[in-house]
Parts: sequence; C-alpha cells; structure tokens
Amino acid sequence: MKRDRLKRTGLIWLLGFLLGLFATEARAQESATRRTIALSDPSLPAVVKATVLQGSILVESYDGQDVVIEVRPAGGASPKRGRSGERPEDAENRAALPGGLKVTEADNIVAIRLEPHLGPADLRLTVPRATNLKLRNVGNGEIRVTKVQGQFELESLNGSIVLTDVSGAAVAHTVNGRLKADFTRVAPEQAMSFATVNGEIDLTFPAELKAKVKLASVTGKVACDFAVKPDQATPKRQWPGLRGMAVSGLINGGGGADLRVATVNGSIRINKR
Repeated sequence: MKRDRLKRTGLIWLLGFLLGLFATEARAQESATRRTIALSDPSLPAVVKATVLQGSILVESYDGQDVVIEVRPAGGASPKRGRSGERPEDAENRAALPGGLKVTEADNIVAIRLEPHLGPADLRLTVPRATNLKLRNVGNGEIRVTKVQGQFELESLNGSIVLTDVSGAAVAHTVNGRLKADFTRVAPEQAMSFATVNGEIDLTFPAELKAKVKLASVTGKVACDFAVKPDQATPKRQWPGLRGMAVSGLINGGGGADLRVATVNGSIRINKR
C-alpha cells in the first residue's frame, strides 16, 4: 500500500512537472512570433523594408544568408491575436502569420508589415551583413542597427536612432529623439543626412573621411574633431537672440559626398575614430 502511494505521488509530481514545461513553452510561443525568410539570391545584398506603428525596430547582422524576423510585445504586454493567415508556397515566399506579422520576399527585397491589431510590439531583425535597410517607426519607439553594411534610410517619430559599428551611408531623421551613429567605413559617393527637431546628434566617422559638410544647431553648440576648411559661406554664425551655431566647409579637402547634420533643440558632436 505504501509503495502504491509512493508511485502515485511520483506520477503526480511528474505530471505537474510536464504541465509546467508545456505552460512555459506556450507562454513563450504567445510572447513571440518568429519567421525565417530565404533570399532569392543570397550572393547579392538584401533589402529589408519595415514599418512599425508602436514599438522599436532592432537590427543586427550575422554570418547567415537568411533574414530572421521576430516580433515581441513592447514593454512586456501580450500582443493581441490576429486572424490566422495562410502561407502560400509561391515564388514570393509570402507568409501571413498569426499575431499580425506579414512578410513578402521577391528579388531579395523583404517587406515586413505589422498589422495594427497586433498592438505595441518590437520588431527584431537578424540580417546578413550586407543588407540595405528602409525602416520607419511612425509611433513611439527607437531604431537600432548594429554591425550592418549597406545603405540606410531610417525615419522615426518619437524615438532615438542609434547605429553601432556600421559601414556605408545613412539618411536618418527623427522628430523627438537623439541620433547617434558610429561608422567604421563610409561610402564615398553617397550623401548622408542626419536631422532631428528635439535631440542631440553624435556621429563618429573614420579619420580618412572626405566630405562637404553643413552642420547647424538652432539652440545648441556644434563641435567637430575634424578640421573644417570654410567654403564660401561663413564658417560659424549664430542666430540673433539664440545660442545656435552653424559650421560648413570641407573635411580632408572634400571630394566625398555631402554630409548634412541639423537639429533645432540640441547640440551636434562629430567625432573622429
């Protein structure tokens, strides 16, 4: 009798343990949506286009050939469930997944859309190192790109834009948020622009950077580690009644692309690696 009770106790404990594992796995599945997209031609750079309504966009490179997409609830909230979508096995590799994530791929262009009914959600992307990015955040949330090589078009409404150890060229604009970028290499013929209304701008470039620059802050200071040879415009000026400053001219003799940096409320810092 005692032995039977021990067996029943052991079975109950094992059943509880397994139920706990299943519950944990179910919660993990409910908190994230993951999708792996194969490129049409992995030997060529990818182009990733994504728009997020409420949440952040976080991009990091790796040595693989696929684009890995993961959606997680922003701020720990559970995402709202959408209608289950179909996954046709067509040439465009279309997918419409439960949770509001829709993805298409055609000719190495990956387009990502989060449905409004998903609610606040962060989009995490793992991409091949050579990837061009076109990212828009039209609500609250930041954009972060780490160790990617390519051309970047980044736009945010209420959130910072941060580029870390990237190479190529960028056009990055936000309304409320700081801009920070660290370039290991720049594309010499690609114009770059960084602008915000409310926020500081901090950019780092290789010492061999060649560019025609225009740096302007309406209310803040402008500091540059590079020697800027003035062009025909006045090298430094201040707006009457404001503390702002503007600097324009050539870095390392020019010969590269234009670099324009502007903020209304905030300072500008240009660093040399």
